[in-house]
Amino acid sequence: MSRLTCSSADQDVKKCYQELITHAANLFESDFGNLLPVITHRLDNEITKCRTLQVVTQILLCPHQSPTFAQSADIPPRAAHPAPTGPYASCLPK
Repeated sequence: MSRLTCSSADQDVKKCYQELITHAANLFESDFGNLLPVITHRLDNEITKCRTLQVVTQILLCPHQSPTFAQSADIPPRAAHPAPTGPYASCLPK
């Protein structure tokens, strides 16, 4: 087993987020008829995995390094997103 370095951990975080984005895009294409909350729920485990890997990288392995892709690629918490608007907003679960 090779030793985990800041650089290799940062690459793992990048790969995690790239895979998450690819999976999300595939879900949107295949489940276009589903509501956004259903798709988001399916991605929750992957989002948690990437965030956990990112925190470990930032705090434990790379505490003194300047901001990296892993730090700038953070997905904001859902609470930060504005509430949906439009004619179908009332159909979405609260």
